[in-house]
Amino acid sequence: MAQTISPGAYVISNRNSSAVHANGYENGAHVSTSERDEERHRERQIWWIEADPGFDDVNNYDDNMVHGGCVYRISNIAKDISLDEQHDTWNNGAPIIAYETYGAPWQLWNFRRLSQDTDGEYYNIVNAYSGYVLDAGEGQCCTRKPVTKSERQAWELHKPVVSVPAGWLRLQNFASGYLLSQTYPSLLPLAIPETASFSVSKYPEPWAT
Repeated sequence: MAQTISPGAYVISNRNSSAVHANGYENGAHVSTSERDEERHRERQIWWIEADPGFDDVNNYDDNMVHGGCVYRISNIAKDISLDEQHDTWNNGAPIIAYETYGAPWQLWNFRRLSQDTDGEYYNIVNAYSGYVLDAGEGQCCTRKPVTKSERQAWELHKPVVSVPAGWLRLQNFASGYLLSQTYPSLLPLAIPETASFSVSKYPEPWAT
């Protein structure tokens, strides 16, 4: 299945220019929308979007999975937490929380381009397990049944001004000159040449101190 979204860091905002915002980094923290402000909230409003490396296996996880299209994880750039549909309250209006990335199918999402939009590239972001759509909600993001031309369900992806959080470093081996790199949070890091050019993910070279 072809990827719709290139792996990378994004600010996710709706038509009202409100950005998806992690209210905390602990498991179960609410996810809301707030005014886009990368200077103050860089680490709360920047998300890494990447096709799940095992999505073919996950698509066979359960008969309830919404099949069709590539599935993605949407992870916070500062900590290994992902957008998670609160699966013990599946209904129209289930809250979206930030939760440790652990491979659950309710942490997987489809991006469906809204063909009727001509003023930008907007998407419905659909939970791949429940089939409900990411909705800005009333203060807290949730998932709801899709509504045609809903302002609260149309999302646009923006490249952040500075995608790597302040205080992160590149770790380079003194003897070899190789950089410490990680292709995906669940895999072990590797040492790669500084001149390597291939598609890697999750900020391959910057590391928090």
